[in-house]
Amino acid sequence: MKGDMSSQSQTANANLDMGKVLLDVYHEVCTNIRTSDDISFKLLGLVPLISGSGAAILSLNKIWAQTGSIPILLISMVAALITFGLFKWEMRNVQKCSWLIARAAALESSYFHIETEGKKQVISQFYGWSFQESPPLLGKIPKFQAVTEGQQSKKQNNKAKGVGKEQAERIIYWTSIGAWLIPIGIAALRLKGWPGI
Repeated sequence: MKGDMSSQSQTANANLDMGKVLLDVYHEVCTNIRTSDDISFKLLGLVPLISGSGAAILSLNKIWAQTGSIPILLISMVAALITFGLFKWEMRNVQKCSWLIARAAALESSYFHIETEGKKQVISQFYGWSFQESPPLLGKIPKFQAVTEGQQSKKQNNKAKGVGKEQAERIIYWTSIGAWLIPIGIAALRLKGWPGI
């Protein structure tokens, strides 16, 4: 009898330890998601501002008179390449963030739920997010659709229909890269001797 109680006590302790480990892993995944988003928001604030203002300054006639076409062409090309590099890094960051959200959702689905009236209800902040329709480029934001445990395998992913994080970042970064093409184009035309430029 004592052996059974000791065995049950060890099992209960092991379950508590496993629960703590899972909670720690979940906490770390959520922290990584917040960190990833924080980095994205900072870059999304800086890259367009620097690209737009930098390209505008390099496009001013006063700068051309003092500097010449070759330095402005080189500066703009380097800036466009750096912006493209940040864009590629950010696409990897989006991929990592999506993976982390999927891990958090899996942990929520497997371990963070309660049963009410015989139905499993997931306690979550990420579970079901991948099934939400992304907002369209123009128009209203789609309403949130509740996803129950049984619907996960049945419901198709609608995110591709709208503009999500990845598509929005593509728009912002390609516009920022395009801004650097303005002084590049002006420099190229000046080097070819186009009149009036």
